Amino acid sequence: MFQITRLESEKDQSYISEIARAVHQNETLALSNQNRFLYLLPRENVEIYVCLQNQVPVAHAALFYNDELHYENYRSATVGFYECAHDFAASKKLLDSLERRAKEQGRNFLIGPMDGSTWSKYRFAAVNPHPFFALEPYNPAYYPEQFETAGFHVIRSYETRLLTH
Repeated sequence: MFQITRLESEKDQSYISEIARAVHQNETLALSNQNRFLYLLPRENVEIYVCLQNQVPVAHAALFYNDELHYENYRSATVGFYECAHDFAASKKLLDSLERRAKEQGRNFLIGPMDGSTWSKYRFAAVNPHPFFALEPYNPAYYPEQFETAGFHVIRSYETRLLTH
């Protein structure tokens, strides 16, 4: 059984650490950034949620509200700082809950992943046969599919290339 809980302060950071360790295990860079967004609490335009399964944290994400952000004619919110175990049911439960909360706040379009703006992390890396490229986003390969399963679709795509001549 899943439970979605809103984090209210930095005292809740143990949830974030547990999820990061479960998802990234021994990946030093990912683990060193695990609490990078807790500075956002408390703030009225950001809500951070965690998904618990049998009282164990399995996913988290932040919901950002920016009155200046619109996609086409839609008042939008963004989903960012996403981490999730390889569990599509947990991911869907969390993302569906965020969509409902955004609608309660008058937002009718949800953009993600985007950590608040494009000045921060704002996309997933696709599965790629080439080695990780510096300054590119890093995420488990299943993250894009988790978002698609929850009803998200690509509205923009980017490509990074290394030119060798």
